[in-house]
Amino acid sequence: MGAQRPVDVHRGAAGPVRRAGRAGVEEFAARAPGLPPSLTALLRACFRPDPAARPDRMDELAGELVTVYAQVVGAPYPRERPRPATLLADGLANQALSMLDLGHPAEAEALWERALQTDPHNPHAVFGRGLHRWRAGRLTDAELAGELEAVRATHGGDWIGDHLLGLVHLERGDPAEAAAFLEAAVRRGPDAPEPAAALERARRLRAPGPPVVLEGHAGGVGAIALGPGAATAASGGRGDPSAPAPGSEGGTEGGTVRIWDLAAGRCLHAVPAHAGGFAGGVSAVALSPCGRFTASGGGDGTLLLWDVRAGRVLHRFEDHPGRVASLGFSGDGSLLVSATEGGGVRVWATLGGRHLRTLQTEQDLDRGHGTSVAVTGDGAHVVKWEPTTMRLRVWDTGTGNLVRTMPLPGATVALGPGGRVALAVSDKEQRLVDPVAGLPLRTVRFPVGRGARFTVSGDGARALTDGLQLWDLNDGRCLRTLPGDGRSLVAPALSGDGRHALTAAGRAVHAWRLGPAGPRAPWSHARPRAATELAREADTAGLMLARARGHTERGDWARAAAEIRAARNVPGHERNRELLDLWRAAGRHGRPTAVTGAWEVRPLPDTERRLVSGSVLSSGGVLALRFGGWSLVWLVDVETGERLHALQVGGTSLEALAFSPDGSRLLTGASDGRVRVWDVASGACVHVLGGHRAEVRALAVSPDGRLAASGDERGVVRVWDLADGRRRNVLKGHGGIVFTVGFGSGGQTLLVGDQQRIVTLWELDGERRHILPGRTPAAMSADGRTVVSCGHTVGTLWTADGTTGEADGYVPGPSEELASIEVSADGGIAATVGPGHALRVFDVRAGRLLHRLSDSTTCLAPAADGRFAISGESDGTLRVWDVPAGRCLHSFSAHTAAVAWAGLSADSRIAITRTRDQGMRVWELDWDYAH
Repeated sequence: MGAQRPVDVHRGAAGPVRRAGRAGVEEFAARAPGLPPSLTALLRACFRPDPAARPDRMDELAGELVTVYAQVVGAPYPRERPRPATLLADGLANQALSMLDLGHPAEAEALWERALQTDPHNPHAVFGRGLHRWRAGRLTDAELAGELEAVRATHGGDWIGDHLLGLVHLERGDPAEAAAFLEAAVRRGPDAPEPAAALERARRLRAPGPPVVLEGHAGGVGAIALGPGAATAASGGRGDPSAPAPGSEGGTEGGTVRIWDLAAGRCLHAVPAHAGGFAGGVSAVALSPCGRFTASGGGDGTLLLWDVRAGRVLHRFEDHPGRVASLGFSGDGSLLVSATEGGGVRVWATLGGRHLRTLQTEQDLDRGHGTSVAVTGDGAHVVKWEPTTMRLRVWDTGTGNLVRTMPLPGATVALGPGGRVALAVSDKEQRLVDPVAGLPLRTVRFPVGRGARFTVSGDGARALTDGLQLWDLNDGRCLRTLPGDGRSLVAPALSGDGRHALTAAGRAVHAWRLGPAGPRAPWSHARPRAATELAREADTAGLMLARARGHTERGDWARAAAEIRAARNVPGHERNRELLDLWRAAGRHGRPTAVTGAWEVRPLPDTERRLVSGSVLSSGGVLALRFGGWSLVWLVDVETGERLHALQVGGTSLEALAFSPDGSRLLTGASDGRVRVWDVASGACVHVLGGHRAEVRALAVSPDGRLAASGDERGVVRVWDLADGRRRNVLKGHGGIVFTVGFGSGGQTLLVGDQQRIVTLWELDGERRHILPGRTPAAMSADGRTVVSCGHTVGTLWTADGTTGEADGYVPGPSEELASIEVSADGGIAATVGPGHALRVFDVRAGRLLHRLSDSTTCLAPAADGRFAISGESDGTLRVWDVPAGRCLHSFSAHTAAVAWAGLSADSRIAITRTRDQGMRVWELDWDYAH
């Protein structure tokens, strides 16, 4: 530097710095006597023991070096000082991985959150955060795959989305699925080494393959069991009300036991075993570890022992006084233990079919749903989980003495094969225990929902839920979600080593081979980019943003949209928050044409274990939630996720909610017969409308916000003036409970649906009543001119004039009942959802079916104009539709379970979804507009 003699840092001085940190700096300085003191001080600062005391910004170091240069050379540093670049999502995601590598996961999470605020679909940030959460047990594999599917959809043509999805499938132990994505990544990025290397790893692994599907039961499956070595299985048919007793003619199969050869995928024996009927059918089955015996218990209290090879009954044991809930064999098959829902536990000798002893007599207890029993491999102990008293009980088989009782308050418990491991799950903790020794083994992470059924392997390493989630209890995460269509009424079965499983799916049984976890996915790093490049692109996007704002001030929305679109094409600025907000403002002056992406904004607040029974979204973006069995309403701001108010609404329960059109008022109808009007901003009750003598079951507010209507359980409808809370009309004569009410466009008419499915149109001024053709469900167009109702003849829709009630036509359709009807604003288009989940679109005026859009729709939420709608699907997918065109604009995985309810904001930008297990999420839809 200047006149100073240059120092050869490569020959003698760099080694000590590399070797010994701060001590190396001192040795470096000693070997380089010409080093400027100020530079030596700066090096010492970089190697301070406390990381917080070190310089943490490159511009800070650059400024110090410029000062050192001027001191040594005697002249200012000649180059222009570079501007610091603001890290975008790529850089923040890389920084998060550095923090994780340094052992600071909280800091890493914060950086990933910042990255996703910058770009919700940045592949490296979504993958990094998701992989970290999955490995920590806070995210399931299916949820992570769903997030990456959404990323992949917005990075069309790029190999990164397929590559990251392939890595997840590889780690979750599904190399076949991984290979499909990785092959696509290799095609899209032939020069990228990462997908090619991952594909080679996937091809070396053995895929577990699809399940063996075992079909033959005429009704639902009521019980399943896995045999030794997963070579055989047994299943029992659930009771059927029309099923006859075994040996009689007619009816359905009732309580048939089927024994399966899993290798061949065929039924070895199918034998009518237990009576059908409402309480009948097969309630429990078991296969002996020795492979010789099958036992079956019935809802009628019978217990049968079968020869597996011959498929014949060896012994019929004395009838139990109640339903047989669970069965278990000793390791050599010499002992069989039965447990009833009434609490009885009995031990039987399989050779000779003798009753050996009763360990516990029938108790005066409620029915013990979830009762389970197991016998240790040596036959020395019997273990029982008793859900009624929430206790594990252990008996000495030889003496019949109760040797241990382990209370597990608030827990749901599954016994592993052999009874030496029990998995106990409560709201507070999840843990594995050894029931025989009475010792806790370890605490595990297994956050299943209340009411879930699950099983645990004999070694305590794996658990499987009725939602088909396979959990690795050693790692504390959901390793793999098996493909399926929802929860079963039957708990799954796992082999002792956790490598095989049996699940029930309706009338079929699925046998799974569960492979091990695959190789751990490497982290995904974004390509580092020069600060000058980042700064240049930021300047470009900023200039376009400034020009767009100028155009908006002049009202030139078309030019503003063009500038925003160009700015969003700058790398790293595709989903910049400022640009998105301005794009949304410009969109209000354009015409929506497509959805280019969607991402999760946030989950909504936990409901504190309360069951959400209804949801309504206001035009102002406030979500009202009601809870089954509670006189409580939560108001939640969906933009912030903040719970605004918890309203105590009177009575003991609540069945009806409605917002005013401007979202400023909320109406609640409670079991005490009162309608309460709440100010949404303050949470204050501004009116109490009394007069109903029964529980209020339906509410509506007129489009101008002046009137409200309420219907009760006795068929009475009252119409109110909301300004002063005065009653205006009392409308009677409906057929039982009033379930729905809805105003016409001017508040002059009211549509009412009742328990007898009669559709009534009232002209409020003269209280003139019209009984419309068809039956509920029914819907009125926003202009109030058209009412569409379900036809009396299955497969038709009736239409009527919404002002006079006069029938004016019908539309033939598929032969099915309807669960809901939505009508476009002008009454020309109707969308229907059937109880079989079929989503169909009809041209009402032409009287014809236009489109059959889906066969898995569980809920539908139309946009304000009726042209667009979102549908929730049974597999957890959310779809966005152009309804008249019958075109799916976008779809993404919103949940891993069926979507029970969906809501759409007034501008169609925000979607809210809720599942049956109460998971609620907020999504932002990225619309494209034509100007």
